[in-house]
Amino acid sequence: MYRSSMFREALEIIMLNLPNIGLRNVKPLELAILQTSEDADDALRIMADVRAYFQGMCLNSFFRYYHLTIPGTALDTIC
Repeated sequence: MYRSSMFREALEIIMLNLPNIGLRNVKPLELAILQTSEDADDALRIMADVRAYFQGMCLNSFFRYYHLTIPGTALDTIC
């Protein structure tokens, strides 16, 4: 892959200075983690939050149903 000489010089400076801040044995490709996340990452986080929200609602509904149908169980203290 073609990289400009300016990019290569900047990357070399970065790689040479990483040990100065305590980062040793870092490969150039590992620096990609530092880049900002893409839109797809944000969408996945939102979907995970929505799923967790609805799973919590379903679990809460289960406890309420179980409590109403079988009184005197150990779940009385939870609901």
